This record gives sequence, structure tokens and C-alpha cells, in this order.
Amino acid sequence: MKRDFFLLAALFCFCLQAPRAQYAVYPASARLAKPAENALFYCLPRNSYRIVVEVEETILERGIYADYAEKLLKLPAIKENSVSYRIKDIKIRTSAHPDPLQVFSLQGTNLPALRLTPDGILLEVNSSERMPPVNRPERKSAGTEHRPVKAVSEIPDLPASGALPVADLNIRQKFDTTVRRHVSDTMTVIEKILRPVVDEKSLAEQARKMADLILKLQESKTELLSGLQEVPYPAGTMEFMYRQMERNERRYLDCFTGTMRKECSVHTFTVTPDDNVYDYPVAFFSPETGIEDIPAEVREKIRHSEEVPDVLLFRLSPLPFAGEQAARFSENNTAKEKDGGFYYRLPRKAVAGILLEGETLAGREVFVSQWGEVLQLPVRERYSIRLDGKSGGLEFFGPIQTQQTATRR
Repeated sequence: MKRDFFLLAALFCFCLQAPRAQYAVYPASARLAKPAENALFYCLPRNSYRIVVEVEETILERGIYADYAEKLLKLPAIKENSVSYRIKDIKIRTSAHPDPLQVFSLQGTNLPALRLTPDGILLEVNSSERMPPVNRPERKSAGTEHRPVKAVSEIPDLPASGALPVADLNIRQKFDTTVRRHVSDTMTVIEKILRPVVDEKSLAEQARKMADLILKLQESKTELLSGLQEVPYPAGTMEFMYRQMERNERRYLDCFTGTMRKECSVHTFTVTPDDNVYDYPVAFFSPETGIEDIPAEVREKIRHSEEVPDVLLFRLSPLPFAGEQAARFSENNTAKEKDGGFYYRLPRKAVAGILLEGETLAGREVFVSQWGEVLQLPVRERYSIRLDGKSGGLEFFGPIQTQQTATRR
């Protein structure tokens, strides 16, 4: 009886001293002394950058009567057709992807709860809060759904006569007189025949006719606004007539002054930084030819040259960083034989800028996670960990806060 009592007491003391089942995290490339029966894997992110460039194209088209704009209407005109480009806006957006060099294995019998992105980037460990699902589009109610409105093509306005001005101004009708003589024995009969002939008007005559039409439209607009018209039109009818006359006048004036159109296009480029590389050629750009992509073989030559004109350059300028000192301290003061916890990253910060011939067009501060240092947390039970999904940096490390603890506070 006494022997059994001592055995039970010894077993009880052993259970008190025995460590509780925990977990350990290893690099996926490590070779363990004891084969792992089961394991979970996660990775840290690395950053790439999407450079969105909005280019505005300005198209100048010469009017058909540009040479007569100053003489007939006293208006300046576009003398020749031209196309020019300018950079309207540049945005730098950071995105995160799994880093193939930072993959880790979680092993043990008492594994914590993990929250990862669909591609395996670790977000949270032992989360105490109910998080929304990842990458799930929000549902919209039936009343808030916006459907694209189909643009209705406009019917060109016609002058009051009902005919297009081109058909009315480009040709004119005149009559040629043909004289026929019929001679007989006693008398001579002279017959005059009028034949209509269609003749093309000269460019100067067409311009003068169009200028007269513009002046008449301006006079009609003045009469409509002053109330001198013979018929008292309703307000809605007057507004409609005035708007139509303005649009027709604008179309006729374009034949003299020319037209200017602006079109915008969006171009997207992606850059993934490498170690110790700070400048990345993105695209060719000039006001005369616009923006063009750079072939891969040409990009390598540009990267090693000092000055290349007409090149959009993505430059990363690193900011002061304390991660190297933290990594050195962790290396010197961590027992090698002790199992560690989750890995996280101290990301490097830099100023990302877009340059064109030495001038900075856009810039912002960004994280470059792959330039940072990877550190390891200690193993703690009932602890919650939260990492930033874009940089892999540590956002929270502390005891799990239950609802009772939150209520007491």
C-alpha cells in the first residue's frame, strides 16, 4: 500500500514538472534531427510595385478654312496638324506576394489557430476577434447596384434650310447659253438654249459663304435673347433653339479655327526590387512620341548606363534602418538549441520616386519587405500574434484578450 502511494506521488510530481505540449517553427529548408509527422506551412511577403501612368494625348487638327480665319472672322487658327503627349498623373501602388525564400514549417502536437491569405502569407495567430473573410467581394443590395448607361449617339444638327452646309457650299449652279442658227432659203432662225452647268466653288468662296452663315447665326442668337423675334416662343422652345444655334455655330467655327481633342490612356508597369539594386527603367517617354515599353534586353543596358534621355526611371532611396542591429542582437543572444516561435520581419522603408531626366514626377514612402531582417518570436501559449499582410511586420504580440477580460477593463 505504501509502495503504491509513493508511485502515485512520483507520477503526480512528474506530471507537474513535465512541459505542456507546444509548437516549434523551423525554416522549410532546414533538416530536422527527428522527422516531422505533420506540419503546417506559411510564408512571409515580398513587395512589388505597380506604377500606373496616365498619359494625356492632345490632337490638333487644322480647319479646312484656316487660311481665311483671320481675314473673314478675325480669329486665330491652328495652322498645321500636330500630336503631343504629357504625363497627367502617376500612382505608385504596393502589392504583396509570397517570398519563396521565407517559407516556414510549424510543427507540434498543440498547434495554435492560424489565419493566412489564400497564397499562404501569415496574418494572425490565435486571433481573439472574428475577422471578415479574406478576398471575398462585398455584396450589394439590389437598390444600390449601378449599371453602366449606354451613350446615345447624337444626330448632327442641320441648318434651317434642311441641307448640309457642305452640299450647299461646295458647288454652285450656273447657266451656259448655246446659240444655234437654222438657215433656210428665205430666213435665218437664231435659237438660244440655256443649259444648267454645275461648277465647283473655289475654297475662298466656300469660306466666305460659311463666314456669312456664322454671322447670320450670331445675329439670330442676339435677336432670340433680346426678344426681337416676331413669334413669342415659349421659354423651353427658346432654350432649345438657342442651344441648337450654338452647337451649329461651334461646328462652323471649327472649319476656320480647327479642333483640339484630348484623349487619356493608362499604362501599368510592375517592378519587383532585387538586392542592392535601386534604379529600374520603366518606359520610354517623350512629348512627341508618347510612352513606350522597354524591351528586357534594352532595360539591362539602360540600367548600367549613367544618363539615358526620355526614360521613366523608378528609384528606391532607402531610409535609416534599425533592423540590422536588431538581427545582430538576436543572433548573439539566442540559444541555438532552443526551439523558436513564429518568424516575422522588420521591413525596410524607402522613398519610391518616378524620375524623368533627373526631375521627380511622383514619389511616396513604401516598405521593401525583402530588404528587411527576419527575426523569431518566443514560444508563448495563449498568446495572439498579428502580422501586416503587405510587409510581414509585427503589429501585435500579447496575451489573448477574451471577452471577460475586455469586460473587466
